[in-house]
Amino acid sequence: MCLQLDYPQFELIVLPDNKENSPSERVRVLPTGPVKPSEKRNKGVDVAKGEVVAFIDGDAYPDKDWLKNCLKYFDNPRVAAVGGPGLTPQTDNTMQKASGEILSSFLGAGPLSFRHSAKLPRKCDDLPTVNMIVRRSTFKEIGGFDSTYWPGEDTKFCRDLVYRLGDDALYAPDVVVYHHRRLLFRPHLRQIAGYGLHRGYFSKKFPENSRRLLYFVPSLFVLGVPSLLLLGYIDDSVRFIFLFPLLAYFLLVAFGAMVIGFRRRSPSLVGPIFLGAVATHLWYGGYFLKGLLSRKIDTHSASYKSNI
Repeated sequence: MCLQLDYPQFELIVLPDNKENSPSERVRVLPTGPVKPSEKRNKGVDVAKGEVVAFIDGDAYPDKDWLKNCLKYFDNPRVAAVGGPGLTPQTDNTMQKASGEILSSFLGAGPLSFRHSAKLPRKCDDLPTVNMIVRRSTFKEIGGFDSTYWPGEDTKFCRDLVYRLGDDALYAPDVVVYHHRRLLFRPHLRQIAGYGLHRGYFSKKFPENSRRLLYFVPSLFVLGVPSLLLLGYIDDSVRFIFLFPLLAYFLLVAFGAMVIGFRRRSPSLVGPIFLGAVATHLWYGGYFLKGLLSRKIDTHSASYKSNI
């Protein structure tokens, strides 16, 4: 799909784990071995020749106007990075689409849902690398992605760009890639656990773009559920009062799931979205607490096999 981009001239660098044949003379294949995605991206920038470098993951593909639409934003010299939505492809199956709906709706991701849907343009301080375009000079000035962290290397990179260098990062709704989603439930929740763990740890280490109330809300939910259940069990006379917030939460999530299913004309999405949203909040909140309470986090336990 990258070869079909509507742009006159660009170089395409693919960084798989193992040696692969190039599908076209326009594609440069550089095998890296089983290293972290951040290390792959750094290697790619080292050999890139353009003034602007664009990152996309191996499980995503760009809209044909991806590069053409992004470059106009760099006419502003203050803009050093541009990103846009990672939309769920129509070809994804029901469980993948349910994962995408959770990530792209306020129901599942709150204000951060803009990363996965075409919302209004805005300045931001945290762009995901599945859809990030950066001035090469800025990338080099920062020192590339910090391979100590994965996921989370993009959060630290944007923190350095915005708060250390004082440059701007923009979310642009017309700079679109299509990102295949992880299946509900296990792959999706494994991804959410990684996000929560690193955000909890980053809330201590890099507070500029990670210590915000909205990141703590799922953890308050995780701590609040057993507390409410215990209080309701201890005192029968006020059980309903203690359990009312929990009941209201479930009703709100169920209503949101039904609205999404109705809007998408797909009733089969309602159940997975409801269960997936609740599980997402619990997993994120639990792993956020784990990261928050950790002196350090293990960045070497995951498999880094991917094509960038």
